[in-house]
Amino acid sequence: MVNHIGWIMDGNRRYAKKNNMSLKEGYEAGMLQFLNILKFQIKENIPNMSFFALSCDNYKKRSQNELKPIVDLIKKFFEDEEIITFLTQNKFNLSIRGDYEEIEKKESFLKKEEKEFLGTLKQKFDEINQKTPKPTYFTHIALNYDGHEELVHATKKIIEQGHTIDEITPDLIKRYSFFNNVKAPEIIVRPGDAPRLSGYLLFDSKYSEIYLTKKLWPELNQDDFKEILNWYSNQKRNFGV
Repeated sequence: MVNHIGWIMDGNRRYAKKNNMSLKEGYEAGMLQFLNILKFQIKENIPNMSFFALSCDNYKKRSQNELKPIVDLIKKFFEDEEIITFLTQNKFNLSIRGDYEEIEKKESFLKKEEKEFLGTLKQKFDEINQKTPKPTYFTHIALNYDGHEELVHATKKIIEQGHTIDEITPDLIKRYSFFNNVKAPEIIVRPGDAPRLSGYLLFDSKYSEIYLTKKLWPELNQDDFKEILNWYSNQKRNFGV
């Protein structure tokens, strides 16, 4: 059984350009794909899905014109009663994984009110989660996330908690990582014809199977989802043996 699939949501901008869409329309297509994946999660009864939504580099380096559509789409997500009903009725638990507490402090091209909104996301997720006290499915959103920053974050926490050198183990680092209570993904899916992880789940991807596809994120469909699981079922996982 597959417990966790990680998705790198790459290709929204290229999809927009390819289909003569605005950047906003490209990201909207990406959001619809996100919802399709959640339906796939239910259909295949996969407990955990994680999504690389916004990296630290994206947040720091992309322009206002590129970041604003993403923030607007996230706002729209929380205003859509149909989406909220879908999440609560199907017993989803949503969490943010990343340096979200530092969003308002970090330099970016976003305006103050937009940065403040991103800083309140955990509270908004908590409000949804309160409606599903006994969740079946867990959706983890990597926001302002970077695998290197995750290890720096964990190291600082270990020092703050006063652990000795002899106590430092992979399990201890995991305890203080952004994905501290989530098992490592069996599969990480990278669309967009880019054979790299881009810093996603560096600590947790030691034995993850990496599925690559030339299709852009919004282009994936149900047949692709089934193919990913079929492909995984044929992988021989040695775990270093």
